[in-house]
Amino acid sequence: TEEAKFRGLLRELLKMHVLGQPILVGTRSVEVSERVSGRLAGPPLQILGLAILLADDLLRTKELKNDEKDQLRSIIFTRGSELTMKTLTPPAKRLGRSTEMLNDRNIADLAEVIGIPQEYLGDLRDVLASGITHNVLNARYHTEEAAIIAEAGRVGAVTIATNMAGRGVDIVLGGRPEALGDSWQTEHDEVVWLGGLGVLGSERHESRRVDNQLRGRSGRQGDPGMSRFFVSFEDELMRLFGDRSESLMMKMWQEDQEVDMKIASRAIERSQKKVEEHNFDQRKHVLQYDDVMNRQRSVVYAERHKVLEGADLTANNELFMEQIVDQQVDVYCPKTEPRNKWDTLGLAELVNEFIPLAEIGFHPDQLVNKDRDGIRATLLDAAKRAYQAKEESLSPEIMRQAERRALLMTVDRNWIDHLQTMEALMESIGLRGYAGQDPIIPYTNEAFEVFRKMLQDVREQTIRMVFNSSVSVAPARSQFQIIAESVGDGDGAARKRQTFIALGKVGRNDLCPCGSGKKYKKCCLLKTGGGAR
Repeated sequence: TEEAKFRGLLRELLKMHVLGQPILVGTRSVEVSERVSGRLAGPPLQILGLAILLADDLLRTKELKNDEKDQLRSIIFTRGSELTMKTLTPPAKRLGRSTEMLNDRNIADLAEVIGIPQEYLGDLRDVLASGITHNVLNARYHTEEAAIIAEAGRVGAVTIATNMAGRGVDIVLGGRPEALGDSWQTEHDEVVWLGGLGVLGSERHESRRVDNQLRGRSGRQGDPGMSRFFVSFEDELMRLFGDRSESLMMKMWQEDQEVDMKIASRAIERSQKKVEEHNFDQRKHVLQYDDVMNRQRSVVYAERHKVLEGADLTANNELFMEQIVDQQVDVYCPKTEPRNKWDTLGLAELVNEFIPLAEIGFHPDQLVNKDRDGIRATLLDAAKRAYQAKEESLSPEIMRQAERRALLMTVDRNWIDHLQTMEALMESIGLRGYAGQDPIIPYTNEAFEVFRKMLQDVREQTIRMVFNSSVSVAPARSQFQIIAESVGDGDGAARKRQTFIALGKVGRNDLCPCGSGKKYKKCCLLKTGGGAR
């Protein structure tokens, strides 16, 4: 179980720390790193120590029946977040064990169970009383990662790190030489004598590459070191991709008894291989999906670059008109139908919606009694004449601006809608796999149809917008409002005085727009009551 796994990891960590060996604990997530960190304080360690002793007592006793053993075992292996001294009191009384973890008997028995020599009993007591000082490396402390990981090789150091935390920084046994000076060599030799850096993994990762990166933190450049992973069948890797054969050999072990043999390692490697193959297939499909989008993106961006680079779009729009005519001719005058069934009137009316042929005197009767090529040529000739007439009415300069504006607006608007459609298509196309189809094939076909429809909309909207363009000159708006006032003079005659009120933003030191030649602050600004006082 996961709880038994964490107890095994903490048991190994406690033993190594009491002996002074530096430890690096690798976890898969920030949540797990904080769970491990929370169990390294004094009270949780004392609860852990008592649980280890009770589990060992339960294994050795022969006075209890199997049913009672199972009941006590379920209490002892309560999850760490719910386990308390009060919870362990009934099993402790039944097994004749004191709940005072720091007494001499419990300390001596715990040292024997986890393999700590008798000369370290005082150190074990101190660790259980005060907890294990440690550093946690995760995304919350990214600014201090380099400094923390560089000191992970010192005597008694305990560092808990998530995946790839502190990468790029070397872990030197004994710490950083520049920080310790002459005492570094002494500490380095002590760490080497203790066995070097010990790496403990809280679980195996989906990728063997990540496991190897964590292993590589120990035994660097000829230094001594060790690495050990703790795995549970409740881990995500084993739960989703694990070997479910449940062989008889695996059933023989108790939940709290470690299994360290090749059959377990092979089961883990098979699980990792399944995950890696699954991830590879996903990346391959994503790359194939991206290839489809890249081809479409290159076509759309080529059209936008024509606008941004100021190219003459006359030939481009003539091609658009030709494609519109060809498409409608295929619909209203199909090759498979006889000539007397062609709808030339409907063809002329539909083309007239995009290209105003009626404005140049074109009439649908001009298409009667002609074959497909003749109909196409007549419509194209009328479309070009309509385009020339539009250019003459606007002027060539304004026509070029209208062409660029129309193409840019229609391409951007339709491309945004197209991206949303493609995203929805990508999310739904995976369901085709349940029908035994390779999703990339229907995705490519449907993406092509969606893209073809988008290009058709761009052509039609661009041509429609160009022909609907017009020129309007807005009247110039004065920045001032003139208020006429009648003022009487001394002779009783009326005269007119003009007062200017600023409507726009005029600087105080700018020339007054009234034409007096004075600065605005000394002219009309005084008349509005905004002058200097």
